[in-house]
Amino acid sequence: MKPNSLVLVALTVPLWFSTTAHAASPDTIRTLLTTKRCPKCDLVDAGLVYARLIGADLRGANLVRANLSRADLTGADLSGANLSGASLVGANLTGANLTGANLLGADLRDTYLAGAKFDGATLQATNLRRTVGLQSGVGSYEDFYRWGMEDYRSDNVPGAIENYNQALGLNPKFAPAYVGRAASLLKQGRSAEAIADAQLASQLFKEQGNMQSHETSEQFIKAVIEAEKIAKERRNQGRDGGGIGGFFQSLVPFVLQFLPLL
Repeated sequence: MKPNSLVLVALTVPLWFSTTAHAASPDTIRTLLTTKRCPKCDLVDAGLVYARLIGADLRGANLVRANLSRADLTGADLSGANLSGASLVGANLTGANLTGANLLGADLRDTYLAGAKFDGATLQATNLRRTVGLQSGVGSYEDFYRWGMEDYRSDNVPGAIENYNQALGLNPKFAPAYVGRAASLLKQGRSAEAIADAQLASQLFKEQGNMQSHETSEQFIKAVIEAEKIAKERRNQGRDGGGIGGFFQSLVPFVLQFLPLL
């Protein structure tokens, strides 16, 4: 997400939330859980953790800040619903209809989204990390790159690579994602693939006129090749391969320098 978008979110979220001063009534929640029908209901701040809402009709419902963590919303109709700031962590939204829904600042970590519809949905500052079945085109390449960086720093290398793959699927010319993936691949000992990604990044940086990053990418490539050479010599001498393993920590500042691009 671009910096100006973050500023916009920071300004608009408090203003929107300040307009909702009351929570959902117990009767409204009871009606929803009993009938699975509550279109345009006022469910602000509703506690619906683990709620079974399969096929529920929640069209146009006001679910600002509602807690729907681990809820089963399979096939639910949430079209036009306001889910600003809502928690849907670990929820099952398989086949759910979120067309035109407002998910500003909502937390969808670890949710199941296979077949879910997001046409026209508002997804600014929505947390979509580790979702399963997210359709192509949902989420920005900047978001996936940022999540890749977070996974890389927490040593979740497979997660980092998957996020970089998603970022590059949305924007194949986003050079920093190739850099991040290169560093992650190297952590897995896949130096040939890491070099290939770094070469792509270097070429893109050059084409985009970013000569400093182009030169840094070239230095990265040379360092990996040199580390591989040292490791090969050590193996030929019957010693521990080493080389690449000791190079990991030096990659961290190299990769982190691209964070200001977000």
